[in-house]
Amino acid sequence: MGAPKEIPTKMTSEFQGINLLRAKLTGVRRKLLICTAGTGVALVLISVVSLFAIGMAVDWLGELPRLGRALLLLINLGLIWLIVWRQIVEPVENAPGEDGCALLVEQALPDFRTRLIASVQLTRPGALHSNDSEAMVQVLVKQTEALATPVNFRSVVSVRHFLGYGLVAFLVIFAAVLALRFGAPASGALLRRAILLNVPVPHKTHTAVSPGNLKVGQGETIVIEARASGIIPTHGRLLIRYASGQQQEFTILPAADDHTRLPQTLDNVQESFTYRVRLNDETSEAFTIQVLERPVVTSLECQQVFPAYTKLATVRRAPTDLTLLAGSRLQLTIRANKPIAMAALRLAGLNTNAPVRISPLDKTRLIGEINIPQSGLSGFTVQLRDEDGLSAKELALYRIDILPDKPPTVAILFPERKEELVTARATVMIGLEAHDDFGVAKLTLHYRSPAIHNGQEQTSELDLAGETPRTLRRRHEWKLTTITDSLPAETAIEYWLEAQDTNDVTGPGLATTEHYWLKVVSEDDKRADLMNQLDGFLGTLGSVAEEEERLNQNLGTLIFGKAK
Repeated sequence: MGAPKEIPTKMTSEFQGINLLRAKLTGVRRKLLICTAGTGVALVLISVVSLFAIGMAVDWLGELPRLGRALLLLINLGLIWLIVWRQIVEPVENAPGEDGCALLVEQALPDFRTRLIASVQLTRPGALHSNDSEAMVQVLVKQTEALATPVNFRSVVSVRHFLGYGLVAFLVIFAAVLALRFGAPASGALLRRAILLNVPVPHKTHTAVSPGNLKVGQGETIVIEARASGIIPTHGRLLIRYASGQQQEFTILPAADDHTRLPQTLDNVQESFTYRVRLNDETSEAFTIQVLERPVVTSLECQQVFPAYTKLATVRRAPTDLTLLAGSRLQLTIRANKPIAMAALRLAGLNTNAPVRISPLDKTRLIGEINIPQSGLSGFTVQLRDEDGLSAKELALYRIDILPDKPPTVAILFPERKEELVTARATVMIGLEAHDDFGVAKLTLHYRSPAIHNGQEQTSELDLAGETPRTLRRRHEWKLTTITDSLPAETAIEYWLEAQDTNDVTGPGLATTEHYWLKVVSEDDKRADLMNQLDGFLGTLGSVAEEEERLNQNLGTLIFGKAK
């Protein structure tokens, strides 16, 4: 198929009556633009007055610096320009044209149906094609003209918003004029400040501040008080700037007994600062609180002196790692930030003090010592007072963990059975092992029997040859004939070992073995017991031999693929 042929157009001739319609639509558009622009102007005026009123109120309450007022003015101008753009420029630029006004009229006057916009569009140059009928368009225009002649097109544009916002703008401007008139001279000064003129803020409240300039010790509690006259505010603000540059603000309230007095307590002051008080519309001059340095510990060296029985050398400890053996001594070398007149060590858990010696050549150097008990001590603090009488307010607690000396351990390795059969003249072989972290000082054999001294407990100390070994493994030959001349058959003897360590400070530490038993029997009974033990031993050997043979066979199979 060939390309479709273009339908030629023809120039539209002048239609009678179309000028009247276009003139009426032009009036509609003019009124629409006037209402839109007027509404936007009213909104801009409302915004300008409101924003500047808010800025002046903020300046009245906060007495803004010039930079703050400049920033506020910049924000206000930005908001005003945004309102101008959104409420005037954009609506005017986007106002409906001739077709839009025609649709607006047809929506308000249904009798036109689509005649009005059709008449406007079809009578434009080039709107008709070569085969379109101008006569029909002329008839349409005449009919539309007849309908439009008695009708006021401009009545379709509502002026309600324009009049409403205009009235609000008039009232806002009128109120602003009254505020400037009756609020003078304060209102005029605030307005001049709003446009960045260097004009002071007028005040209706007068403020007296105490203590003014002051020197205090670090950690002191300070009461800053403002006394108001004139218009008494319900609250005020305390503005503080520290030497480090940090700022802080407090809301201060009137005292319960005097509403003209507004105090504020500052606890534990650590840094010098300047302060001002704002009451209502007045801000006081700046005052300075100079904070003097309190004595503090700048360094702490700790040395642990072990008890003599441990035979350990003195070691250095970190203040954060004071796990100390009970009975030790903790020697402290303390450095302070300034000369000290008095010092003490407060022992936590014991609620007592340990003395501290101040070096006569260097009063910032202190020497102290703490004896570590077996329990109760949980740490210590260093209490200092300087030559000005100032003391540290916050004391660091140095924690101490007491490590008790563990008692020794002792065990009977032989005989293995808890009960053995012996004859009255036997020598019992006792294999033993003892251990202590710092040394075993004594080993004692304890025993008792109803047949020996009426059942009273008896002891026999083992000879250690004057040594105190940390680990001891040996055997002891206990001859029953040394207990008594004769022991009747069926006599039962209970015995155990006790070990004692070398701790002569918080000890000594003791440990005992489990209790073992000896039963006195005849020689025949003992011989039978030995035979039973031998049989059991041989049976064990036979089982071991059989197991070894089986393992050899399995090994041969793995190596040669057949039984060995």
